[in-house]
Amino acid sequence: MAEKRLIDFLTDESVGQKTQENFEKLRVFLNGGLFTGSNFRIIEREIKNPSTNYLIGHGLSFKPKDCFVTNISNGTATINHSKTTDETISLNVSDASSIRIIVGSFS
Repeated sequence: MAEKRLIDFLTDESVGQKTQENFEKLRVFLNGGLFTGSNFRIIEREIKNPSTNYLIGHGLSFKPKDCFVTNISNGTATINHSKTTDETISLNVSDASSIRIIVGSFS
């Protein structure tokens, strides 16, 4: 079975050996991805009301060091890192909204 690749570069004999080696190194790096060796989850929630210390279970078996709000439909959301645990993340949300968060830890 062929290796599954996210990025493939087209090269042929007209490209020098060093260039081919550099493309291969770049392909390996890009296919490995930023999150290689890390454990992340994407969480989406509908929050019905403004809230302080709104808790969301993240399903990881550790306290995430990295939490990113990637999308919020209304208002603002602030992650309370000091109140985040190995079971939940804590948010302050200014308005009812749909929210999308990436949680985990870079290795």
